[in-house]
Amino acid sequence: MNTQNTYSFLPQGCDTLESYTDNLLEYLQKFSFLYQYIENNKEERVIDFLVHDHWNKKVPSDWQSILLSLDMEQLINMPSGYTESHWPSTLKECIQRAQELVMPYRNFEKGGWIQQTRQSAEEKLLVVGMKQKKRYEVEMLTNFILQFAEQCETDSLVDIGCGKGYLSQALAMKQASSKKVMDVFAIDCNEMLVHQCQERVDKIERTMQQELHYYAINSHLSLSMSQNQFYNLMKPLIDGQSHSDKEWNKKILMISLHSCGDLSSTMLKLFLKSDAKSMINIGCCYHKLTEHFDFLRRRRKEQLTDDEELSIGFPLSQKLKHFRISNAGKILACYATLRWKNTKENEEEESEEEDNSAEKTTQQCKYLFKMHSFRCCFQFFITDIFNTYEDEFTLGRIPKKSSETFGGYATYAVEKLLKKMQSKNKNNEEMKEKMAQMKKQFEQWNEEKLNQFYTDKFGQFIQKDNLRIKTVECFWSLRAVLGPVIESIILVDRIWYLRENGIPFADVIRLFDPKISPRSLVVIASKVPLSNGAC
Repeated sequence: MNTQNTYSFLPQGCDTLESYTDNLLEYLQKFSFLYQYIENNKEERVIDFLVHDHWNKKVPSDWQSILLSLDMEQLINMPSGYTESHWPSTLKECIQRAQELVMPYRNFEKGGWIQQTRQSAEEKLLVVGMKQKKRYEVEMLTNFILQFAEQCETDSLVDIGCGKGYLSQALAMKQASSKKVMDVFAIDCNEMLVHQCQERVDKIERTMQQELHYYAINSHLSLSMSQNQFYNLMKPLIDGQSHSDKEWNKKILMISLHSCGDLSSTMLKLFLKSDAKSMINIGCCYHKLTEHFDFLRRRRKEQLTDDEELSIGFPLSQKLKHFRISNAGKILACYATLRWKNTKENEEEESEEEDNSAEKTTQQCKYLFKMHSFRCCFQFFITDIFNTYEDEFTLGRIPKKSSETFGGYATYAVEKLLKKMQSKNKNNEEMKEKMAQMKKQFEQWNEEKLNQFYTDKFGQFIQKDNLRIKTVECFWSLRAVLGPVIESIILVDRIWYLRENGIPFADVIRLFDPKISPRSLVVIASKVPLSNGAC
């Protein structure tokens, strides 16, 4: 265990990593009824809200009337800390304490060189296909990586899960004129993306008339890979010799921008296993994390093998080995609640070119609220009418033209459900018969009849005597309050994991403006002292 006692991510009132962890756990355990729905060792999903009456089972009775009285703008602002003095103390504590425990925000730079209107020919090649959000992320992270690499005395950068290679290519370009040029390796398991990476770099090099020391590598990184195998991916590209022929002495900084799900956890494990000197990781898609408890439940085991333990994404640390998030909780960690916020103060800050962005945010939230309500209603519909419960069925995106009414939504959803069931049960005669019955039964339901079902069962949003459908929207907004706290416990687990494995310096820094890039927190670590004395 290292002795590091200062961290950038500690909020006010938490002086140590230990106290911050204890506060997070205490809060999440107290309000676990908002994100853990375990019945008979089986997890109910959020879409079961109407099927299993989560409103009355999960939401305290003295909270219900308050939540139902809120208008759309108040619901949107609640995850950002909106409360009123007359609310129940426990409801105010749930909302206000979450704000106190979130990793701190700060003033953010707007960026410059990659977003500017006047760009060099090579910069124009770099940003082809890059959306504005990605340009912002790449620029901010590129500057940060180059500064951190200097502190770690790095001579090689390895981009894990490079995707289209925007970050690694920006790094290679930005340092091209430096006295000390680092080798940049971009590794991804997608052969087509790697080919595109190298093609773009070749074009940039021809335009710059300069070699960029950039190497795109198609490989799947496995924790069973030895250190020599890992290095041999890169070494022949530099000098044509394998690691066994000549000693590898590169000082590697591992990097990753928005590594999906378990890839961030895998990267931390590779960092510990290899001789890489430092690491910068920004994770995303927390809902795809493999959780220890879920893995045991799916495999019907009481204990995992060593190989199975390697595939676990959360928890990594011994400190949090008994803590469980749940699938519903991991989804909450992905929410972008700061982008919901719509206050007059924010509207006044908008420029003339963007003066309608707050209105757009409100409209987007209304649409998302409606889609979430429709999904819960559809789950109720197939359970009530078809007498079937599809707990593993994921609808995905529904086209807007099919989601203007519940009737249109349900028609599209049933067709998609039947296709998925057919694909999944090609050789199951019993299921084929069930699907044929469902199809015949659904033929009796046209869009008008489906809309009438929705009105009869759930009423309209504005009807004071039937607010059942509004409970879906209230519950969704209430649960979102916990999202940033759950994200914090996931990242704190990674810091504990690095500490427990003897890493002398590890920290979390909020690098991006979360209103632009919701996954804004960066995990950094170093096995060697930084030149500024940070460890």
